[in-house]
Amino acid sequence: MPRDSTPQLPGLEGLRGAFVLFGLTEKEVEVYIILLVRGLMKATEISRSLGMHRLDVYNALRILQQKEIVSATFSRPMSFKAEPMDKVLDIVRKKFEEESEERKKALSNLESAKDLISEVLNKNKRIPEESETLQIISGRKAISQRWQRVIASANAEILIATTSEGTARFLLTEAIDAIREKMQHGVTVRIFTPVSSKNIAPIKEIEREVRHLTTTGSGGLCVVDESQAVIVIETALHSEDSREVVEDNAIHTTSKSMAAMLRTLFFVGWDTSPTVEEQLGKMALVNSKESV
Repeated sequence: MPRDSTPQLPGLEGLRGAFVLFGLTEKEVEVYIILLVRGLMKATEISRSLGMHRLDVYNALRILQQKEIVSATFSRPMSFKAEPMDKVLDIVRKKFEEESEERKKALSNLESAKDLISEVLNKNKRIPEESETLQIISGRKAISQRWQRVIASANAEILIATTSEGTARFLLTEAIDAIREKMQHGVTVRIFTPVSSKNIAPIKEIEREVRHLTTTGSGGLCVVDESQAVIVIETALHSEDSREVVEDNAIHTTSKSMAAMLRTLFFVGWDTSPTVEEQLGKMALVNSKESV
């Protein structure tokens, strides 16, 4: 539908912005402005001039009449005109003043309610300041974001256990820079993961904090400050065409008792597990014997 050129007046852009704050849509604003600029018009003329569907024009005119800033004649077909700017200004000013009083009253009620609720909560000592939570997270991206956030929150200790590949190993590799930065700020770091000549590169700079983990499973664990933990679980599923699909899921808990239990389990084999240097030495010895 072709659109005519609408005459421009100084201040129209400011008028558009003010009307949006007043609660009008862009289409309603355009209809009012063309009536203001051109005077009395029929709905079909407005539709043609603005390139707007007639149903949209009629809907806009209905809203504008409800807000008392557009009026209609009794002629057939009906014509419409914009109310003078002085009248519109009075309507908008009155609306804003009424809303301002309502907002002041709502704010006062909110402040009173806050004081009453705070008083009740302070009396009830059984209500904990911080509740322990457990949340299930799905998808590698969401798990990675949570893993990184938990590591970033560490103040004293980070414990990580991962398998040799899969999502957990990816998370460890992705977080190496953040872990190294935490170490520079005095955070204690312990990492339990399978060590081999193929996967040593990402952890080479922090190998003194790494011990070899003997495992064939999949998954991972991150415990921070004995106050929260992320447990990564990888589940192998089979699609309709029999292809194996790995589904990434994780559990994030802020239960201090659970975090403490996981920390205890983490250290069960730590002291007796080989360091990176010891594990690489063992592997080199085995390879040399096999080559003889």
